[in-house]
Amino acid sequence: MKFLGEVSYGSDKCQISNQQSYQIECNATGSSHNVSISWVINNTTYNGRERVMSITGDNNTIHTESVILYLPNIDDREISCRATGQTSSYVMEQLTISVCDEKPQKSLSLFANYGETVYMFCEASGAMAMWEFPIRDNTKTLHEGELLHIDNVTIENEGEYKCFKAGEATVITYFTVQVIPKLTISFGGVEGSFENITVYTHKLYKVHCISSETRPPARISWKINNNDYDIGLKTLNRSRETKSDTMDYHSTILYIPSIGDKNISCSVRDGNSGMQWTTSMFIETFERTPELSYNISVPYGNNVSFCCDYEQNDDFLWDFNRKYDYVLASTYLEGVTELEKTWLNGTKSSCLYFEDTKKTHEGRYACYKFNGSMEMFVLGVKVTPRVEIIFEDNPDLNKVVVYRSKPYLVQCLVSGAYPPFTMLWKVNGITTVDDVYNGNKSRNVNAADLFDSTSRLEYKPNENDRSITCLVNNGDGSFTGTKGHIKDVITVDAELEAKRILHGSNVNLRCNYSDGMEILHWSFNRTRISCVERKCNHSNIFLITSTRNETMISITNFNGKNEGRYSCYHGLEEIKIIHVTMEVKLGVYLLPGMERIYPYTVEFYEGSQYMLVCIANSTDDIRSLQWQVNGAYVSGDVATTTVNRSLTLRQVTSRYLYTPVISHLTISCIAEGEDGTIVTQLVKIHLVLSFRKKLLLSGGVSLFLLVLTAILVLLCRCCCQCTKKKKVEVDKSIELRERSNDLQNVDTAASPFQFIATYSDDTHFWCLSNFVLAKGNERFC
Repeated sequence: MKFLGEVSYGSDKCQISNQQSYQIECNATGSSHNVSISWVINNTTYNGRERVMSITGDNNTIHTESVILYLPNIDDREISCRATGQTSSYVMEQLTISVCDEKPQKSLSLFANYGETVYMFCEASGAMAMWEFPIRDNTKTLHEGELLHIDNVTIENEGEYKCFKAGEATVITYFTVQVIPKLTISFGGVEGSFENITVYTHKLYKVHCISSETRPPARISWKINNNDYDIGLKTLNRSRETKSDTMDYHSTILYIPSIGDKNISCSVRDGNSGMQWTTSMFIETFERTPELSYNISVPYGNNVSFCCDYEQNDDFLWDFNRKYDYVLASTYLEGVTELEKTWLNGTKSSCLYFEDTKKTHEGRYACYKFNGSMEMFVLGVKVTPRVEIIFEDNPDLNKVVVYRSKPYLVQCLVSGAYPPFTMLWKVNGITTVDDVYNGNKSRNVNAADLFDSTSRLEYKPNENDRSITCLVNNGDGSFTGTKGHIKDVITVDAELEAKRILHGSNVNLRCNYSDGMEILHWSFNRTRISCVERKCNHSNIFLITSTRNETMISITNFNGKNEGRYSCYHGLEEIKIIHVTMEVKLGVYLLPGMERIYPYTVEFYEGSQYMLVCIANSTDDIRSLQWQVNGAYVSGDVATTTVNRSLTLRQVTSRYLYTPVISHLTISCIAEGEDGTIVTQLVKIHLVLSFRKKLLLSGGVSLFLLVLTAILVLLCRCCCQCTKKKKVEVDKSIELRERSNDLQNVDTAASPFQFIATYSDDTHFWCLSNFVLAKGNERFC
């Protein structure tokens, strides 16, 4: 027994592959009678493709040869060849095998239409070949298994078809059957050609689509003007008597035309392949006025109902604002019940019952009947909000007495209004918009679709005022409101004064009144200032004196919290009003974010980045806030923001992302005020170098000093020659000191070699000249 051809698979663990076919030969010789050969794989008789040949040789001995086409399985372990004669049976040879599990190396795809004839070839070029396929009555093999013939293809023929060839990889063909359905579309009860049909608005039509000889599962969908449509959708599936593996699908919709509709289409999608087929019909739409129309108005929260009659067997449809559905109440609207009644004459009525009507119920309700008239009900829900005015210190709106010089806070409370709505005020019937503050809307606790809101009016009485009215514009053109009547306006002229107080200073506010009948008192921003033993309910306000004729308060360390309106009262009369604002001179503060090593000097480390913050405060406008490094303006890595810290105080903040450089000596923050005032905050830079740069800088300075020393020596020789001629002796050490003292007076901005260096002993050295000398531990410029 042996494998024919090359069987080594190139692996120590397995010799053959489960994705390749092999021919195995077994010979039986020396027998004087016929011998049958059988094959056993894993103790199971093999019944695959076999070729047997017997030859009679010398001495009448018979040679029997059997060749099989072996398709390995991953679980195969042994193959044996058994010879059976007239009297006995024995195993001639046994092989131990190992099979590698691999993926198919060759795969093909084949498509065919339903009912066609298909041929598949498995050519082996003389070697053994065979097919493995789904067994069907209409499938057979020809030409010793090489040719596969499928007659009248059906859906059941789909699947994997495997071609096995001796010595070659298995070829898998994925066979798919495509079923093309027959689609038709038609209008029920309407005459017209198949391609074009005329329809009318406000009329109900039933449209049918039939997809015959369709492969299941399938789904029918509709489109009007390429938009999905599923109103009244019903689908019926029926099996076919012939071709039982396909089905007929029947779908129906209820169609209400709209002006602009151009076409209606029906599509069926194959649930297996995802392919879709479509048929369509062109439509021409004309306007038709509803025959019956009713307008119904109901107050919010009340109950209402209306009905529509139709024939018992007719199709019927309710429409709410063109949201078509059979079950209107459960689908779109809460609180609506649909009730049906059947009368003795065979007609039926569909009634919509609304309990506790809401604004969401408002709209157009249309009753459509197949081949009948359309009835329309227009339902309006009237919302009447509750409006209430609260007048300061006087809840009785019919007996309001006010003082002309005193402002009053009047509030309007609205509950149960439907958005969008607006609130407005009228004084003496004239709308006023000044000093009106509308609050945020909030949902009503009793009705989720209604809202509550408030509005405040800072009312300043005039002599002829007689009424104040708060109105709500309900959005539909109607108004709801309430009115307060002013009985009398008492005229008292209040003294007005304005003060501008410097931040941090102390100030006294004084008020005098002759012929006073009550103790004078103060209020701050309309809140009364209460004092006990001169200390008041504001932390830095103290009472100096308070009588019927005079009162005075003192404000210490004035700040932004003290800005506002101070009123002096005699009873209810506001006799003096002082508007106090804070004044802050332009100031600049540079915050480097680290401790300064000594005044106006900041220490930075080379290779790091620092966020520097500069803040400018002023009660006047601040034109600009800029940065300078070494006197040059900086534009990059700067972000500036402006905020109001109080009623008048403005604060400008600038942030600068600073990277230290050895040539930088100073950083400045410069603010310009509204009047052109310039305020500058400047700090010097102390740069700490890395250890490597310290060594390099020290070596560079030393080399520079050596070169300068050599130059000075040459200059000194020249000077000596000159002094010998002039016979003048000069002490060189004194000359050097004098030169050093003179250079200390040189303007630093004029030196092109100005820099700062930090040595290992933290000694700071400023070079303000072109020359540097070093002697011992001392350095001179």
